[in-house]
Amino acid sequence: MVDIEVLDRVRRARESFFGEGLVPPPEVVRPVIVDSWKRSLLYGLDPGSVRPVAVATIEHDNQLTRVARPVIESRLDWLVDLECGLTLTNSEGVVLESWTTGEGFAHRLRVRSVLPGFSIAENAIGTASVGIALETGQGTFVRGWEQYTDKGYRMSSASVPIRHPLTQRCAGTLNISCDIADSSPIMLQWIKEVGALIEREMLNASTEDERHLLDVYLAVKRDRRQPVVCLNDHTMIGNAAAARLMDGLDRGLLWDAASDVIRSRRESVLSLASTEREGHIKVTCQPVLNGDRAVGAMLRLDVPQLGSASPGRSSRAPAPAPAPVLDDMPGTSLAWRTFRHQLRDGLASDRSVLLVGEPGVGKTTILKRLTADARTLTLDGASPDPDAHATWLSRLIPALTSDLDYVVLDNVLLLPRPLLVATAEAVRSMGDGAPHVLASGPHDFADTLDPEFMESFSGWPGTSVRVPPVRERLGDIPLLLDAITASRATLWNRPVWTREAVQVLSRIGWSGNLRSLESLVNTMLSRHVGPYIRREHLPSDVLAGATRRDLSTLERLEAQAIVAAMKAADGNKKLAAANLGIARSTLYRKVRALGFDLDHTAY
Repeated sequence: MVDIEVLDRVRRARESFFGEGLVPPPEVVRPVIVDSWKRSLLYGLDPGSVRPVAVATIEHDNQLTRVARPVIESRLDWLVDLECGLTLTNSEGVVLESWTTGEGFAHRLRVRSVLPGFSIAENAIGTASVGIALETGQGTFVRGWEQYTDKGYRMSSASVPIRHPLTQRCAGTLNISCDIADSSPIMLQWIKEVGALIEREMLNASTEDERHLLDVYLAVKRDRRQPVVCLNDHTMIGNAAAARLMDGLDRGLLWDAASDVIRSRRESVLSLASTEREGHIKVTCQPVLNGDRAVGAMLRLDVPQLGSASPGRSSRAPAPAPAPVLDDMPGTSLAWRTFRHQLRDGLASDRSVLLVGEPGVGKTTILKRLTADARTLTLDGASPDPDAHATWLSRLIPALTSDLDYVVLDNVLLLPRPLLVATAEAVRSMGDGAPHVLASGPHDFADTLDPEFMESFSGWPGTSVRVPPVRERLGDIPLLLDAITASRATLWNRPVWTREAVQVLSRIGWSGNLRSLESLVNTMLSRHVGPYIRREHLPSDVLAGATRRDLSTLERLEAQAIVAAMKAADGNKKLAAANLGIARSTLYRKVRALGFDLDHTAY
């Protein structure tokens, strides 16, 4: 039974709170609701316009959804006499799946965008049962005017957090909502019972996954000399050989790699710098599948030797000599060394070599290094001057028959289509004594040109070599930072990048590649941070971008606010939480969800 008088008191208290800033007494509005109203205001949300926020991507095939779906669907008959909706969210409040018992209520949820792929967390829609359950870790019943949105007065909802039974971390929430006329506190008790059943089924599924992970590990660990680790989000199994190598590696980067493999179900290889030994550790990451489900990842660790035989070749084959090109450019990662070998082989076997790679990977710099102190003609296909294109062939063709050492065609794929075809034919028809032609272009050669044009274009003559992006050279970041810093600061005022700062920067995707790194170095040098660049000196947006998952726009703003508050409070978490207007436990929950590590950060 709905008490109209009680609801009306809440409505008037709500109007006074939002209109005049008057905090209602606890006997009128529960403190848990008032605290949520305060947080919602801090998020800058407008009660008159909030609605769920679309998230770019969500992982539909996850353990929580697989386990919860049959539990919920087996109990929908219990709600046959109640027109309502059930939603399952992840730990960030994003709806994973929803169920309704009537088309009318399904329509109400659709028009409010309470749909899979939309966030109904507190930072998206303000006070609601899902957001409070995530904030407090407790089951919550919210009805009518207690909600933040002006349009929620006719609805009630109850939510409970669902914790992983092994890690005790919040895996998501289960929520039931209905018309306020049909609501009852019993809804909360019912949803708690269903949530407990889901947690029990998660324990059963996890136990099965743990056994399978152990079986895979036992099958591959027969060779004790092979360092191997099998892990998922709550278990790590490894041998002594792996433990010795992992001591010097950034565990965060290893977990990043394992998470990507589990999510994509595709093998990947990365090279990580070690603090315990010289050189880098090669890590091969493979998904561990139990049927059609990825239940973990297997990491094989190795110390690759420059020139070692590649997989599939006989170990008796002679190792290639160290690459004689670009030895003055920073980089020792597997991706960089592979690129140098491919470039060396291309220069030795072809008169023409095309460098392809994403913007900012350093193609132009590489071309300049290759041709330093040599007789060179450089033409740039990106020149906006029409006259430059008009004289292109008149300069190119004589150069191809001259005694020059190199002809450099930078940004060649940006040429007008007819000019590109003529240039390719001129290079293809070069004689044996012609200069080396070095060209550069985008990272996807075929995708750059339209299919109709590709049918008439036989492609660029010679060898194409891909320059790796920074995200494939994370182990090179310390060397790259030092080199860029040295090029922009004198020996006497050159700061040193600390290990903690480098670890943060190794968790960023670096979409701008070397250009982004150069921009960061310029920013830090302009701030005169002192002899050392530490983690706490890094810009707030960089720290926020170093979390171990992609953030939504709202989350990124929230992350930047948290980092700024921690800096202002000199690392005092209690003071930072007070300045943000949230409880310290809420601060800890948020930083865990965002991927920060406050306990090992010196602000």
